[in-house]
Amino acid sequence: MTPQFHNATILSIQKAGTIVRSFFIQIDPESTFTFQAGQFVALKLKSPDGDVIRYYSIASSPSADNIIELCIAFKPGGAGSEILWNNIQEGSILEVGGPMGKFLLNLPITRELCFIATGTGIAPLRSMIGYIFQSGISHGPITLIMGNRTEADNLYASEFELLQAQHPDFRFIPTLSRPSPEWTGEQGYVHAVYQKHYADKRPATFYLCGWQEMLKEARNKLEAMGYGRDSIRFESYG
Repeated sequence: MTPQFHNATILSIQKAGTIVRSFFIQIDPESTFTFQAGQFVALKLKSPDGDVIRYYSIASSPSADNIIELCIAFKPGGAGSEILWNNIQEGSILEVGGPMGKFLLNLPITRELCFIATGTGIAPLRSMIGYIFQSGISHGPITLIMGNRTEADNLYASEFELLQAQHPDFRFIPTLSRPSPEWTGEQGYVHAVYQKHYADKRPATFYLCGWQEMLKEARNKLEAMGYGRDSIRFESYG
């Protein structure tokens, strides 16, 4: 399906991690662009060899201002990120297609939620979590397990720590595979973390986003714990 493209402007670009940047994009206010938490967009990028189209999950929650945030990791040799890093700057004009995707929250929320992300897979989950709290949707306990390599790669960590401090029903568990000696949080990979925290196999719905290998392993492990496919929703990248 070919998405509908909208004119858009880069409002700002901010460093978010060691190889990640956040792009804040203003969609043409005259367009009919609206999205649901968890969806993604297509960026049409100009290159000497023609248009390059790449797809990125929206990291911000739905709002009425037609501004979206994308958190994008740099991939050496990747046509999309090479253009974004070298040719796109604040004020640049581009086309944004969409929104697209069916990786959405199941509403109403009737069970505990566990969000599991690695790397920039946090983007659609951040959108969902923000939407839940901003909209005042009825919900039970919410846990976010986020896997990265180092402290510098911990995307949106301060935001999630603040959310945890403000909402007793939200728990944030950052997990690092290559932490500094000063790190006191979880170490290793996300699999051991959710296996530990859901060892009692209480009812929950899991939302997963990250590399395909992580998703495959997580789905297998969760099913082995007794969680059926109706309890597991996922989106892959890379």
